[in-house]
Amino acid sequence: MRITAQQHLIEDIIDAIATSSYGIGIAMKCDVKSNLDGDNSYIEFVPKKGCTIDIKDWFWFGYHIR
Repeated sequence: MRITAQQHLIEDIIDAIATSSYGIGIAMKCDVKSNLDGDNSYIEFVPKKGCTIDIKDWFWFGYHIR
């Protein structure tokens, strides 16, 4: 999954990956790639081989970001 947004929003997601329990859990199951480039900023989550992420995990991760 790729999220393209303004740089400050991507920075908030990156911060949540490092500080929230849901973010840390998602980072353990996914390769996370990001690019901070103004309005072209993005973050991409690619599940690692054999890993899946439940839709509830995405919901709670988003809920705890802001």
